[in-house]
Amino acid sequence: MSFSSKVKEELTNKPPKSRHCKLAMLAGLSGEYKTADLSKECCRRAFIKGAFLAGGSVSDPDKSYHFEIAVPTKEHAEFLAGVIKKCGPNAKIGKRKDNYIVYIKDGEGIAELLNVMEAHVALMDIENVRILKDVRNSVNRQVNCDIANTRKTVGAAHRQIECIEYIKEHAAPDFLSPELAEMAAVRLENPEASLYELGQMLSIPLGKSGVNHRLAKLCEIAGDLRGRIEPSPETQGGMK
Repeated sequence: MSFSSKVKEELTNKPPKSRHCKLAMLAGLSGEYKTADLSKECCRRAFIKGAFLAGGSVSDPDKSYHFEIAVPTKEHAEFLAGVIKKCGPNAKIGKRKDNYIVYIKDGEGIAELLNVMEAHVALMDIENVRILKDVRNSVNRQVNCDIANTRKTVGAAHRQIECIEYIKEHAAPDFLSPELAEMAAVRLENPEASLYELGQMLSIPLGKSGVNHRLAKLCEIAGDLRGRIEPSPETQGGMK
C-alpha cells in the first residue's frame, strides 16, 4: 500500500462527528467550495480532508517530500490554498494539464498539514523519516568536514616536510637555531602527527599555535633559500 493510500485510509476511518464538519468535508469531497461554511477551524480541517480524499496524494517520505491536491479551476485552487494557509502551512499553486495543483514540497509543511488533517499515524511516520534524514545528513556533513580537515592537514605536513628537506639539502647543519632544528627533526620523524602531537614531542612542549609558528618559519626560510639559490625566470632572462 502506498503512503498516500495509508493516509487516506486513516482519514476515512476518522469521519467527522459534528454535522457542520461533515458538511464541510462533503464540500471538500464534491468540490462545492463556494457554498461551504468554513467559519470554524474544525470545518476548515474537515474541508481539507475531503479535498485530499477527492484528489490528493502524498509521496513516500523515504523518497521525497511532495503533497498535492488536484482541482479543476484556478479559483478553486486559490480558495483551497487560502484555507490551508489559515490552518498554518503555506501551499503553492501550479498547473498540470487540465488541472490546477495545490502543493507543498517541504517536510515540515507536509507534517504540519497531516497534523491539521488529524492523520496522526502518518504524521509519526513522516516525523520518524525526517529525524533519520536529519541525523544522516548531520553525520555526512561531519564526515565530509573530517575528510576535508584531514586532507588539509596532510597537505600542510607534506609542504612542511618538503621545505625542511630543502633546507637540509641546501644549508649548513648549524644553519637553523636549536629550536627550529628540533622542530624540523620532529616533523621529519612524524610526518602524520598533528600539531598538538608534535608539540608534545618537543623537549620543551609547545601548544598548537607555537608549533604552527615554528613550522611556518621553516617554510619561510626554505622560501628565502630558494629565492637565493634558484634564479627567477625574469633574472635568467636578464642574464642572457
